[in-house]
Amino acid sequence: MAFKHRFAAAPVVFAALIFFLGLCGAISSARAATFTIVGFGDSLMAGYSLGPGQGFTDRLQAALKAKGLDVT
Repeated sequence: MAFKHRFAAAPVVFAALIFFLGLCGAISSARAATFTIVGFGDSLMAGYSLGPGQGFTDRLQAALKAKGLDVT
């Protein structure tokens, strides 16, 4: 009987392991994709009265590209 109770959680652990490995595969394939981020907002988002490349969306794109992400 002790043997049966010892491994009673094995199917749950196995399913969780398969889920985790699948999630890792999804994350790695998502990293290879190109991301498109759309920013909605006011003048701060649009960068009014700022120089070229100084708006929030431009700076966010530059920061993400510096991290190695392919964003547009």
